[in-house]
Amino acid sequence: MKNKMLGKIYKGKENLKDKIARYGFNMYPSNVFTGGQMTYIAPCRTEILVTQKRNWRTRGLFGNVFGGLMYAATDTLPMALLHFNIDRKKYLLWDKSGEIIYKKPAYCKFLFTHVCITPEYIQQLNEELEANGVCNAEFRFDIVDINDVVYASIFKVVHIENKAQYNARKQAKGQGYEASSAIMKR
Repeated sequence: MKNKMLGKIYKGKENLKDKIARYGFNMYPSNVFTGGQMTYIAPCRTEILVTQKRNWRTRGLFGNVFGGLMYAATDTLPMALLHFNIDRKKYLLWDKSGEIIYKKPAYCKFLFTHVCITPEYIQQLNEELEANGVCNAEFRFDIVDINDVVYASIFKVVHIENKAQYNARKQAKGQGYEASSAIMKR
């Protein structure tokens, strides 16, 4: 079943670097217990597919997939896409807000979430970061079944800020990385 959905977006063979990233994502403690498995990373690292299976661990009180786990399985996806496509040595990333709108109970066997970021949007974010040093990246995506029936819609905002600008702002308040490490040494 999940191979049908995978076939809709699969555009090439996954390289070793992407397989390792996918394995790391699937083994990361916050992702292990959500029932979600990253099943595909595009070679250009602009698309991710996550599959979530309904089983005894993901089942809610009424037999459907528990809504909190649906959100948890997709929570890190926008951050992962930005992590792949934004210079991590120069910028900090953190979640600013998230919203999920449940459309109907998920009684199906598999749920799929396909999140993508276009090269144009990456370019737009990079231009805004160069100009201002800070920006917010917005993502909208759906949780669907094999027949593209939408069970939930998600809206996420990820804050991106230049590390130097962040440290200068926090040091002015006495809360920068260096200030916090000096306090810890006392």
